[in-house]
Amino acid sequence: MIQLQRTGRLRSVSPEHFHDLGKLMFAFVIFWAYIGFSQYMLIWYANIPEETVWYQARWEGQWKTWSIIIIFGHFVLPFAGLISRTAKKTSATLAFWAVWMLVMEWVDLYWLAMPSKSPGKVPLHLLDLTTFLGIGGILIGLAARRLRDRSLVAERDPRLQDSLLFENV
Repeated sequence: MIQLQRTGRLRSVSPEHFHDLGKLMFAFVIFWAYIGFSQYMLIWYANIPEETVWYQARWEGQWKTWSIIIIFGHFVLPFAGLISRTAKKTSATLAFWAVWMLVMEWVDLYWLAMPSKSPGKVPLHLLDLTTFLGIGGILIGLAARRLRDRSLVAERDPRLQDSLLFENV
């Protein structure tokens, strides 16, 4: 959104819109923590020993460090960084947290899949990162190509002016 605003494709974006985007990002941080903790608590409370093997593989060897990084990097730091109203209205801060959350999502997905393939040690390979960047680049490139000749603002929407002039209370 910031890049589209800089290039003039979305001139009508205000700090209020960034604030709403920041609130959405903050909600996803909270939701991710809620889902993760709920799954862990359910397995612990129900005392299901066959399910604890999944967590045990992620709490041994090098994966323990990744588990701690995910807890702090995917929840604690973004929670503290996005809780402020000022941070949510500042486009540079919001861009930093958006990129941070994308990187942490990649770390989380890697943490979900790889311990079963390589217990105890993290088999980090350059191909793991380049695959993610390649697929993301293709997705962004195709979306940009499709949207090149289209308006990004719903120009005939009767409520457009109200949405452009709104203020967060």
